[in-house]
Amino acid sequence: MKNPPKPFQDYSQLVERLIDLGMKVDDREKAEKAFRCFGYHRLGGYRYIFRQLLPKEEQNEANRKFRRDNFINGTNFNDVMKYYEFDVELRQILLNGLFDFEIRFRAAIAHILAKRNPMAHLDKNCLDKNKCDEITKRNNKTKFEAWKSEYKKALNHSKDEDFIIHYINTYSKEKLPVWATVELLSFGNLPYLFGLLKQSDQNAVARYFGIKNGRNLLKWSLALSNLRNNCAHNIRVFNKNIKYKIKINSSAIINNELLTHIIEEKVSDIKIYRHCAVLAYLLLSHENGTIWNLKLAKHINNFPLIYLNEKIPITSSESSMGFPKQWQKLKIWNISQLHNVQ
Repeated sequence: MKNPPKPFQDYSQLVERLIDLGMKVDDREKAEKAFRCFGYHRLGGYRYIFRQLLPKEEQNEANRKFRRDNFINGTNFNDVMKYYEFDVELRQILLNGLFDFEIRFRAAIAHILAKRNPMAHLDKNCLDKNKCDEITKRNNKTKFEAWKSEYKKALNHSKDEDFIIHYINTYSKEKLPVWATVELLSFGNLPYLFGLLKQSDQNAVARYFGIKNGRNLLKWSLALSNLRNNCAHNIRVFNKNIKYKIKINSSAIINNELLTHIIEEKVSDIKIYRHCAVLAYLLLSHENGTIWNLKLAKHINNFPLIYLNEKIPITSSESSMGFPKQWQKLKIWNISQLHNVQ
């Protein structure tokens, strides 16, 4: 029999509950303010790592029950907030890198498709016909029909944009060229269009980002799109298991030395590190380069290490995010240049 919903508790009662469960709260008003601003439930994911582990025989995988409600001795509310603040900044740094990749991805797709035809995105002859004719599971349409529906939605949603009004009044009421169309697409729709490109065009776009095979870039872009959605919706990311995993195929990478450590060291595929490394690789491999990798490395280097006993921190960038041991020595993070980052 399932338990009934928990009864409502006011902010002061929630603070009292944490104290009863063994958490030290130095400033009750500060804690109540945090609940008012961020929500008691939202902060639960950051409190979780401070809860006492159940003995293995009492843990329940099916119900995701691995910890007691009580906190480890020495737990302080201020430390919980350190992880929350670290995660907030992490999401912003990730978004900055993802936005940068998104813009470069748009530009590359537009350029390669426009070589064939300014309206190539609406012409099956300029796309991969076999992929276009595949039936989608969701609505029983062909992928090309589904793409055209998304294109029309995007056009209708952006009809008040100045550049759309200008183009419609000057050229066409129904069709936008590909270089304008990509500016209307969400990050989630970009991989959909990219997936319909001819293989040779996919490969051409992929080479802009240091990848030989477009299929790998498609898979990576889908995983990064999901990460972008999580960051944009303020979902906790620093210690959360990743649903859309990233696989590294060394034969598809042009600059192997930046990513082969993931294969050699068997870096976890359910933590966020792979997404961070792949995003850094894509930006570094592009002709415009980046210092985004340094900004992320600086933030990770300041990961809050909180010791509730003398030897082992409550968590670390290795255990919570999947960063390899001695990750600072890896070329992709170029940590020797951190002094140049503001």
